[in-house]
Amino acid sequence: MRLEEFAPLDEDLSRRGFIQGIGAAAAGVGADAVGAELKKMKVSDTPNARLLYDVAKPYIHGTELAQFMGQCAHETANFTTLVELGGPEHFKNYDPQFNPRKARELGNTEPGDGERYKGRGFLQVTGRDNYRRIGQSLKLPLEANPAMLERPNVAAWAAVWFWIKQVRDRVHNFGNTKQATRPINPGLRGLKDREQKFASYKAAMKPVKVAQR
Repeated sequence: MRLEEFAPLDEDLSRRGFIQGIGAAAAGVGADAVGAELKKMKVSDTPNARLLYDVAKPYIHGTELAQFMGQCAHETANFTTLVELGGPEHFKNYDPQFNPRKARELGNTEPGDGERYKGRGFLQVTGRDNYRRIGQSLKLPLEANPAMLERPNVAAWAAVWFWIKQVRDRVHNFGNTKQATRPINPGLRGLKDREQKFASYKAAMKPVKVAQR
């Protein structure tokens, strides 16, 4: 998908008022209805999970949606955090002063970029390049104000953008969690938990068969 093909999502972002934090109600989708759907599915039902599910549903479906939600649940510790955990020493791993090779991969060019562009959002988006590209698509100054990605409404749209742009084309089988994890975390950290969360969402989304009389 080219950047210009993502324009409908950009327009929808503005129309639905997510930048202002209006949330699901702005789309005519009641938060209670989204929450009821998640409860029925017996998966994480938190305000952040509701928001993400509501934003993603028009663009991601079926097994792919189950994988998306499972990956996000893992990255956010069951939707409890939108910021990468770690101190200054940890974020040196992304900094051009201390790890120039990794910094180049992420587009980090200035001292301090490692912590400045640490993982944020539902998929822990990392690196100056990703912040810039997402900001351009969503028409938000994320490169200048990276902490904006900690806002659940912005984080939800950023996660959908990242999935469609960086993950979807690299995955041939969304039932394969290892394959789906690699574009998000090349080291496959937490693979077992990711697999378990995907399985939970996949089972929850499976249509219930009605017995024939």
